[in-house]
Amino acid sequence: KRTGESFYSRFGAWVVRHPDWVFVVAGWAGLAGLCLTLFAQLVFRYRMPWETMACLLMAPPLIALNLYGSLYESLHTDFQPQGRYLFASLIPIFFLFAGTWLVENKWIRSVHVVLFRVLLAVSYYSLIYYGALNNTLREVMSY
Repeated sequence: KRTGESFYSRFGAWVVRHPDWVFVVAGWAGLAGLCLTLFAQLVFRYRMPWETMACLLMAPPLIALNLYGSLYESLHTDFQPQGRYLFASLIPIFFLFAGTWLVENKWIRSVHVVLFRVLLAVSYYSLIYYGALNNTLREVMSY
């Protein structure tokens, strides 16, 4: 849980805490995007290029390998949760979130766009309000 929080939005050596709604909104929007991608993969499978299908099939094992490596590193080297080690999973996560974009109909594509905008807005809010404008973070980083 702490690695996932560190990956998404924790600043200042865990001094700066976000409200839980940030993680709830991000989690539900990501899960909704995944469900839409899985639905579109079933419905539009005949229109999907084999490269996209291969990327969608390889995404979960790549995320699992990256998560294993991150947990190993956090438990044996750094002795703390480090979400930055999960950045290599961003491309497979994006494929699972919106990998079927090119073959989707307008309705599913528009829902994906709305979900992406929600995630982008929450990320900007978190970065600006809890990162750039936070005085506590400036005090922690000045040491």
